[in-house]
Amino acid sequence: MCSAKARPPVKTRHMANVLFLTDDREDYLADSLLHGLITLGNDSITDFPRKEALYKDSINDGRRDRLYGRGFTLYGLLDNREVDRTMVWKELAEGSFDIVILANIWRQWGILQQLTSLPSGAKTKIAILDGDDDQRLYPFSYCRIRDFGIPVPSRKRKWNTHATYFKRELNSVVAHSWTELAVPPTIRRILRKIKVGQYIVPKSCSFSIPEQWIQKPNVSHKKSLLPAHIVDSEVREFFECGQEKYQFESQKDYYDNLSTSYYGITSKRSGWDCLRHYEIAAAGTVPCFRGLNSKPAECAPHGLNPTNCVIYRDAKDLDAQLKAISEKHYLELQDGAHEWVKQNTTKQAAKRLLGALES
Repeated sequence: MCSAKARPPVKTRHMANVLFLTDDREDYLADSLLHGLITLGNDSITDFPRKEALYKDSINDGRRDRLYGRGFTLYGLLDNREVDRTMVWKELAEGSFDIVILANIWRQWGILQQLTSLPSGAKTKIAILDGDDDQRLYPFSYCRIRDFGIPVPSRKRKWNTHATYFKRELNSVVAHSWTELAVPPTIRRILRKIKVGQYIVPKSCSFSIPEQWIQKPNVSHKKSLLPAHIVDSEVREFFECGQEKYQFESQKDYYDNLSTSYYGITSKRSGWDCLRHYEIAAAGTVPCFRGLNSKPAECAPHGLNPTNCVIYRDAKDLDAQLKAISEKHYLELQDGAHEWVKQNTTKQAAKRLLGALES
């Protein structure tokens, strides 16, 4: 009688000690990932300095109004945590952290240089976040060259082998330096590897939304075609409704208005990714995305397509498409948007980040 082949043991991920080096400005990419890491509860997360805007005890009405978008969706949600931040840099030098995350490379490039000289550098994994709205890659920036000169490659490139660069507005086709403007796209990739090694090969990432805002779609709650906040001026004029600026004093009113609308309007703003895409879908409403077909494939948001979103060219095209959508088709779009946003919660984004660092 043949004996059964033994199954390999199931690999379990060990609890990681994570240092998240924060920035005091609103940064939807970094702040949503930090929210996700903390709410997952699977790792020891030290945010340093404490990201005050994310915590309930730091946000009152006066402070919330100073935040971009009145702090809706991401801010003031976390309960206070007992975190010892007194000896962070010493602990980092001693190798106490498995992962170090930089919230924004364009504002924290000096810290990255410090990390390369740490004794624990060969063991500690580094995640470099680039949530800026443009498509340049660090360190290719005219402003940075103007202020600090042309960056000189360091002989100590230890972080090339264990650092991972995450970029939201990712486009591998556009030029990322003055030199690249003179060469075709295929040569640009070769130049990047010669100049800065694997460090300049970023992974895509995106904004995300706390799962607590995701509502179960319910078409019976719908009262209006479009919501009160419409970012596309042509759509506002054509449909004769909506306003460009927020008119909501509370986050509840904002989501209630979105949830009672059949469709929500969104578009490319400074960058392609925008928290509004996720807010619309989370409210159980179908996103209408102007010009989405022009977005680079590797650039966030990821996963929006004709099965969960209305992609339109202009106001007339949107009007024609909405008039042609049947009740059955609308329910399919609504369910598709709901499934899409469930894959883009802050927890899911944090899991993807950790998975990319382990691969």
